[in-house]
Amino acid sequence: DRIKFGIDPTFDRLHLGHLVPLRLVKRFIELDHPVTIVLGTFTAQLGDPSGKDATRPILYAEDVLKNANKIEVQLNKILPKGWKRWDNGELHNNIKLPEFMQLAAKFTTNFMLSRDAFQKRMEESKPIALHELLVPICQGYDSVALLSNVEIGGQDQLFNFQVARQLQVDSNLSPQTCLMCPIIRG
Repeated sequence: DRIKFGIDPTFDRLHLGHLVPLRLVKRFIELDHPVTIVLGTFTAQLGDPSGKDATRPILYAEDVLKNANKIEVQLNKILPKGWKRWDNGELHNNIKLPEFMQLAAKFTTNFMLSRDAFQKRMEESKPIALHELLVPICQGYDSVALLSNVEIGGQDQLFNFQVARQLQVDSNLSPQTCLMCPIIRG
């Protein structure tokens, strides 16, 4: 199995919400499964709209990379050896616009707006920026590039997992199994 766990380094530290998925990651490492932790050096710049009731600001690449490096240090204190880091900026910063448009064309606007967080924002007449519709495609394409069999994440990632699985099927890959962890509130 190829295990994927993604963290968008919008801040320079892990938070309590990472605890449950990281325990799963640790267990997979202990069982000698190859684990890749995706640090979203591209997607964090845009901001994952999962569970957000407002558009997140666009971040600078340099700040996100600094955050990712600090998170890696923290991960090395928590996890045993046996995982590897992959920055999704390595992929997405090199995709040409026509290639990305081919990926985006696989999804309708209606589907992208069906996301719970977007439905809530539309009901409340809150704006949804166009780039927010594209973040799940970027995150999903990470699973295609990494040939992921299993992805770990919070329940708020369900929509992103669905996009990833569809992109894998469209790429003639088996759709990954998704292990969703409960969201820790507070």
